[in-house]
Amino acid sequence: MTLLKESAFSLFGKAYQSVLALVFVMFISRFLTENQYGTYRQALLVANTINLILLLGMNETISYNYRIIDTIKRNQLITNMFVIKILVILPAAFILLLSRTSLSNFMNNDLLNDYMPVIAALTMIYAFESLLESYYFGSGQAVLMGKLQVLSYSIHYSFAVIIILLSKSEFYLIVEIALFELIKSVVMLTIILRKETFRFNFNWPYLKELVRFSFPMGVSLILITLNVYVDQMIVSANFSTEDYAIYNNGAMNIPIVQLLTVTVGSIVLPKLAKETTEKSFEDGLLLWRGAATNTALILITFMWLFMIFTKGYVRFVFSERYLDSIPIMRVYLLRYMITFAIYCHLLMVIDKKKYIAVISLLGIVGNIILSLYLIRIFGMIGAAVATVVIQYFVNFMEIFTVTRFTKTKFTDIFEFKRLAKILMTSGSIAAIFALISTLLPLGDILNFFVYGTLYILTTFITYFASGQIDKSLIQVVLKGLSSLKGA
Repeated sequence: MTLLKESAFSLFGKAYQSVLALVFVMFISRFLTENQYGTYRQALLVANTINLILLLGMNETISYNYRIIDTIKRNQLITNMFVIKILVILPAAFILLLSRTSLSNFMNNDLLNDYMPVIAALTMIYAFESLLESYYFGSGQAVLMGKLQVLSYSIHYSFAVIIILLSKSEFYLIVEIALFELIKSVVMLTIILRKETFRFNFNWPYLKELVRFSFPMGVSLILITLNVYVDQMIVSANFSTEDYAIYNNGAMNIPIVQLLTVTVGSIVLPKLAKETTEKSFEDGLLLWRGAATNTALILITFMWLFMIFTKGYVRFVFSERYLDSIPIMRVYLLRYMITFAIYCHLLMVIDKKKYIAVISLLGIVGNIILSLYLIRIFGMIGAAVATVVIQYFVNFMEIFTVTRFTKTKFTDIFEFKRLAKILMTSGSIAAIFALISTLLPLGDILNFFVYGTLYILTTFITYFASGQIDKSLIQVVLKGLSSLKGA
């Protein structure tokens, strides 16, 4: 199965989940008050942040190693990773419960104190589920993962809607999420045990080897995670729950679009490792650069769409109550011009993981200082500006470090001419439709759907006509999607 086919399979399941999530956000943003909605988002912020910290590089360790080791090593890999996960998650959940009063005070929301037992349970479930997902990606089970995503999230959001209609309670919603993720994890584990002949094979020397591999990466990912969420934590600590709800909507990654980077990155990493190990870094870089450029084509195109028609999107998804999210969202959209690839993967395959930690530490310190400073000047939007500035700084430092140790050039990592052409093509067409929507307005929401759709169609037709999209690429994607139907 090719890289593009695997990406298509995995992306389909997650895209379906994102569409349902978007519809659900539209629903709860209207049925819950700003305070309830903000509390719900804060609860997920805590669970997701702790979960990502507890990854400790274990998911990447499985994805990186699974395809390049034998069966015995695979048994040891999975066994040891689960042992490490248990050793870190139980104390973490206990600490979370002990510090719930302090944490709720920090986030300016006393309700979190009462909700913390459920949040702690959800965090534990997330941690184990993410480990299971890394197996599916690492072992090439993207088709199966896609099917599981479609079925499980259809059931989840159906129950969630019923709960909101009956109770209008964010607490019961959080409980439902925890129960759903638990059942999903059990199903995923059962499928793995039936498909694979895993044997419990704990190996202390191999565990130490894995810790040496994953710990530097884990420290790096902890810092990267804090860098991602630090602005939301700062806003939550300095503003009301209602204000946080507004900021969170603006900072929320647009469903489907953001999945592209994560999904392609999850599938590229094991293939990048294999290419680099069996051939050379240059061969791996060629694969990585192609995936990055194709992802950039989509992200940059959608960046212009949401930049121009932000008001219609916010009105449609979040309702009139959250129009103050618009400037925050526009600032966040600027990240799309750099976040079309996961740059730390390049440092991982050349065994320079410690530099990921150093760069990320600089990023988080810079983000905290800059966010606190800009908040005093510009209010909440200052945190968004700081986050975007630091994002560019961190990614630039990662790229610079790669070029330094591999003796490559920036032009070897980026297809600058093609990226510039993509930016100019999509930007020019976006400007035309922005002008048309001003001269012939249809209303904010209709502008988004009508002119936005015409912009996307026109842009991709132009890409195709000008040779910016390879015909063979389209054929492979269509084959991958058609294969999904019968897989």
